[in-house]
Amino acid sequence: MFKLFCGSPEGFLGLLFVLFIFALPVAIMVIIANIILKTTEFYKKLITNSFRKFLYFIFLIFIAILICIIFTIGL
Repeated sequence: MFKLFCGSPEGFLGLLFVLFIFALPVAIMVIIANIILKTTEFYKKLITNSFRKFLYFIFLIFIAILICIIFTIGL
């Protein structure tokens, strides 16, 4: 399964590219959420566990899509 990614440099670069594409929006959302939560107390009261659960849900969706892509290309 991982021969395609680790066996050739092109496959490894493709894996890094896919990881970068899926990790970048999640990282941006987490950074924005941390900035909002740390700067103002008003937004800290508004954005509570529901927003964090939403971020975790999106993160899990990205991980699921990434695993599906890896299995599809690898198999």
